[in-house]
Amino acid sequence: MRQPVLGLSLVAVLAACAPARAFDCAKAGSPVERAICADPAAKAADAAMEVAFNRLRDGIAGENRRAALDDQRAWLKDRNTRCAEKGAGQGAAQGAGQPAGQGTAMTRCLAEADAARTRVLTGQAQAGPPLERRPVPVFVRQAGARDKVAVAVRVYRFPDPADPLERTVNAEADKALAAIPYKPEDPDGPGTWGYEELWTIAYATPRLISIKRDTWEFTGGAHGTSGTLGLTVDAAGRILTFPDLFAKPVAADFAALCLKTIKAARAEKGGEAEPDPALLKKIAPVVADLRNWVFTGAGATVYFDPYSVGPYAEGAYECPLPAALLDRAARIPLR
Repeated sequence: MRQPVLGLSLVAVLAACAPARAFDCAKAGSPVERAICADPAAKAADAAMEVAFNRLRDGIAGENRRAALDDQRAWLKDRNTRCAEKGAGQGAAQGAGQPAGQGTAMTRCLAEADAARTRVLTGQAQAGPPLERRPVPVFVRQAGARDKVAVAVRVYRFPDPADPLERTVNAEADKALAAIPYKPEDPDGPGTWGYEELWTIAYATPRLISIKRDTWEFTGGAHGTSGTLGLTVDAAGRILTFPDLFAKPVAADFAALCLKTIKAARAEKGGEAEPDPALLKKIAPVVADLRNWVFTGAGATVYFDPYSVGPYAEGAYECPLPAALLDRAARIPLR
């Protein structure tokens, strides 16, 4: 199996200081470009994102650099499409006293997307105090073909890991990279096979880090398979399990809360009602497995992948649990 080139110069990423190319508003031609130039907040967010990407790009080389460029192009295309759709229904309507394009749904979408991308590119957690040492993203991209799986992967690694937490995160990243399927098992089967795994640093403190791992895989058949996994590592480098954080009895309390959440969400989707005991029997083992948890600034979310509690057509479910509840039940401080 071909292995991705990680680029040993990753250590230089955060120290790189090459300036970003200035966004030339005089040449803005597309609606997205004009919207960015018309809104100071969107323009500032776009400039910060570009600085972050240029610093990352200038600190890596070879295949990893090419993959980062490919990933950035794909992300920009997706951002532009999504944010243009946000503004499509709004037309030229503006808030009172605002310049054309300022404060619209499109510009808000662009500013939020760029801020989120900056966090991705700089290894910044979505919530929690700033990390003294941040991991850097490693990208792997491969275009799909009959004999090649379409691959889009983003993991995080710490340059020169200095403690058990950082070494564990790197080991899990290396496992994910080694597991990438580059060639389909049946190249003559229907459709182009695809594989995605995207890591997001959801929450981090000096005590622990919580990484969200969104996956998708298509190996032929009627549809692909999606899922979300959590990776929670403490300062000692342990991959935490439910008993590490919570006493066994509270699992039933958490499951009861998720039962209410999933029943309400299923009703909104028009899903078929199911007796509480039968549904709770499916929910309980998911809740009791910390690999389904992602910690956030607001608490944690338990992810229920398609098929875990209902038919594929119902899709996935999420069960948010508030920080106050978790803090009372946790064996160790979570923040």
